[in-house]
Amino acid sequence: MRKKQDKHLTLLLIPDGADKSRQFHISQKILKIFLVFFVLLLFLSFSLIGYIVIKNITLTRNNKFLLTENTKLNQEKNVLLAVNQQVEQMQEDMIELQILEKQLEEKINESSPEDSLSQFFPADIEHRGIGGNQSITPLVSFASDEDQSDVDQVSTTCQFISENLPRQLYQTRVLLKQYNDYQDEMARIPSIYPTMGSFTSGFGFREDPFTHQSRFHEGIDIANSAGTPIYSTAKGRVVFTGNISGFGQTIKIEHSCSLVTLYAHLSAIHVSTGDEVCKGQFIGEMGSTGRSTDPHLHYGVYINDDPVNPARFLPLERSN
Repeated sequence: MRKKQDKHLTLLLIPDGADKSRQFHISQKILKIFLVFFVLLLFLSFSLIGYIVIKNITLTRNNKFLLTENTKLNQEKNVLLAVNQQVEQMQEDMIELQILEKQLEEKINESSPEDSLSQFFPADIEHRGIGGNQSITPLVSFASDEDQSDVDQVSTTCQFISENLPRQLYQTRVLLKQYNDYQDEMARIPSIYPTMGSFTSGFGFREDPFTHQSRFHEGIDIANSAGTPIYSTAKGRVVFTGNISGFGQTIKIEHSCSLVTLYAHLSAIHVSTGDEVCKGQFIGEMGSTGRSTDPHLHYGVYINDDPVNPARFLPLERSN
């Protein structure tokens, strides 16, 4: 059987000079292999270039995304720093608010039943939310928008609290101050009995025990044994201690710019001029000094230097 002859191509090179031409014989089979290899190499080159381009585009997009996320994180970091400062301030305000509320609660619990809160809580002050629990639900619902991020929700909630907490703190301060002022005013009203004993003479005109003539009595007399304790009927400042003609050993206490109480015929004085005294404080002892027949206390109340009936300020029943 005749063997098939392999086809080939002849490449002829003719130089410009006188040199002989050269011939190169290339087998078609080898040429095909070379062309296939070249095409494959070209394909791989373009594929590699395409991969590099796509990879570069992807990296660029990723870098832009990371840059955007980094910017967002920095913004959220700044928000959280601001929120942290707000939280620190709110913690200080909450501590102060709790202290004020505790003081107010203690004072209210210590007050007598007749000290109605309406006497010192003004109608134009909103005294709601003491304790804080009433404000929690609105805050949660206020910050529950689905479009907000967690950081935005926290920031919004903190902003809401930081705007309302100072207002509640201010209101509590106002209430506590008004209650303290109210208590101070009540403490300066001579509303307790100055001593224990029997009433022997009232306020107004009476028969003078020495002249037996009608004479105006500027106070009330309470009789008991010598040495019976005498108490200040209200908070105030001692403005006089010493002897007064007719009254003997006497104490005067100023409770306001216009209200003064007087304690006369004492056997002993236990305060000094300028002393600040509390309601119910022991200030002296009953005696019979001055123009007196027996041991007793002459007790007087003066408003703008005019005598008024002390019974106007005293309770109907005397506590033991």
